[in-house]
Amino acid sequence: MENNDGAAAAGIARLAAELSNAATGEFKTRLDNVSNTWLLTTVAKLDHAAADDSMDTASASRELLARDRCIPNIESPRCMIQLRNRGQQPGI
Repeated sequence: MENNDGAAAAGIARLAAELSNAATGEFKTRLDNVSNTWLLTTVAKLDHAAADDSMDTASASRELLARDRCIPNIESPRCMIQLRNRGQQPGI
């Protein structure tokens, strides 16, 4: 009887170890998936932010260039219209 109890206990221990290993492997896989998803999301957000920043920079550069061209020619009707459309006063 004791021999059967020992074999049953060993079988239960082996089964528990197998279940533990399977659960650990599944947890690691899920953690890797979440980590990869987070990393891809972060990279996509940073890429999008960088694109927005470069567009803002390009827009600001174009605006400064337009101002540089208009301010010296402030008497030009075209420049007056451009400045007024941007909500600016001539000479600013």
